Amino acid sequence: MSSPSLSALVPGDQVTDALGELVLDVPHRRAWTRHVGELRLMAAVLEDALNVLRKCPRSR
Repeated sequence: MSSPSLSALVPGDQVTDALGELVLDVPHRRAWTRHVGELRLMAAVLEDALNVLRKCPRSR
């Protein structure tokens, strides 16, 4: 059985080994880092949309 990746863990989760001993205490993520990630994703989507519109001008 594989252990979950650190990105899939919920803040505050603890990773244990096969014996149940604590291996790593995953730190809490700050809320603003999640918001920054969401804003970056939205900016990337808008940038892609603009690039598509520039390549395909509207026919009149």
